[in-house]
Parts: sequence; C-alpha cells; structure tokens
Amino acid sequence: MYLRDRYFQEIGRWPSVDLDGGYFTILRPMEPTEADPLLLRAVAQLESASQFIFLCKGEERFNGWTNTGPSSNWIEVAWCEAAGVAAIVYRGEGIPSRVQWFDGATPDEAIDQWCEEYVVPVPVIEDDDE
Repeated sequence: MYLRDRYFQEIGRWPSVDLDGGYFTILRPMEPTEADPLLLRAVAQLESASQFIFLCKGEERFNGWTNTGPSSNWIEVAWCEAAGVAAIVYRGEGIPSRVQWFDGATPDEAIDQWCEEYVVPVPVIEDDDE
C-alpha cells in the first residue's frame, strides 16, 4: 500500500522499508489480544470500551497488472456500532503506527475514509481488447 507522505509528515516518522503497492482484502474479526497495543490503549481510555469489536484487513500486493501475493502489512479497526466510530491503525514491519479516529455507518466506511485521507489509489488498468 502506498501511503501519502502526509501520513508520515503528521507523525514525524518515516518507514524504514520500501512500501509495496497493494489493496486490502476482506474484513475479518480478530481477538482483542491480537490487536496492536496502541489500538487497545486508545479504546481502553473510553467509557464505551466494552462496546468495541476488533477487526482487520490483510493486504494483497499488486504490481499494476497482477496480484503478487500477500503483503506483511494490514489494517486494524476497533469499531463501536453504537457510536458509529472506528479507531484505525495501519501495521507492518518498518511502518510507524498511529491510531486515528473516523466516523462511519460501518467499519468499511470508516476504512474508506482512512484510505481517502492517506492512501495513494491503486491505478486501474483498462484492457483495450474489450
């Protein structure tokens, strides 16, 4: 996933690895014990902490033409349906993490908002033969 420079500028830290192009796979539940400690701490501070569920989406590498396999990066979400709010963390080796909050009717809507803010869109390649 190519993150916009702004993601790193805002926290004053840069990745220590090259980022791959890619896209997120399906949203799946995860146990709170699997969640990033930053995400757990952010949610634990809230009175509504017990109302949050934890989810994640893996990332598939994409070279502009084909999928090239799973990435070691993923996105984690702590979602509270009652409040319509999600805490989001993007994780991967060598990528600085931070918690960011987004509103949305669903966890996917909150992730879409995060992507609009911080992700460079994957180019869509049209097949001229069609």
